[in-house]
Amino acid sequence: MIVQVGIFTWCSIVMICCWLMERPRRAFLTWMLDGSKQVAAAIYGKFYNILQTVYFTAYLVQPQEMEDPCVFYLMLIITDCFFTTFLCWGANSLMRPILLRNFGIDIGDYGDDQAKEQAPTPRTGGCEPPLNWQGKVKAYLEQLATWIAIVAVVRFIVSLILLACHQPFYELVEAMFMHMELKDPSLRLIFSVLIFPAVADAFQICVQDYFLKKGAEPEKGSADCKETAAPLAEAC
Repeated sequence: MIVQVGIFTWCSIVMICCWLMERPRRAFLTWMLDGSKQVAAAIYGKFYNILQTVYFTAYLVQPQEMEDPCVFYLMLIITDCFFTTFLCWGANSLMRPILLRNFGIDIGDYGDDQAKEQAPTPRTGGCEPPLNWQGKVKAYLEQLATWIAIVAVVRFIVSLILLACHQPFYELVEAMFMHMELKDPSLRLIFSVLIFPAVADAFQICVQDYFLKKGAEPEKGSADCKETAAPLAEAC
């Protein structure tokens, strides 16, 4: 529990630093919503990795040959924070235009005060009024469900790959431990659940924060929408 609290604190610091250093900086609420999607996926991933570790060590291999749970856990952290992250990036990039075109879901857009440019209509004159809080919650839940679904599918595919290639991967991670002269079980435990995850999780957070937020929009559309929104508000 102490280790998990430490990892959570470290990851929170990394997320805050990502937000403070970005230009232009997202609104605080937008950043919180983007970050909460990462937190939800991380919680899901932690339980998923633990279950995989238990399965691999208890049912998949011969205990006499490959019995170190630290090696299995480090295998999963490596695939999770590097291989799985880039696969999720690709899947997210693939799904983004499909979701926007077919369902009107724009990843990272929660209906902020900036109106979105749409096809001209007699009522709006080309701009949609800002969404209310109900619309914000709906947009967030849709994006959260989409992101968790992407993570679940990608993790399952990666699990199948690990299932087929676990023996050479185990030997590779074990060789890494031996190269670093980590033979003591306590040292292996500290490295696999604290030191390496701290570095790998920071990398994963920075990458996911980049592709889970809303992309830049043309300034012209935003300006036109603001000009039209003012007279519409007065008319209402």
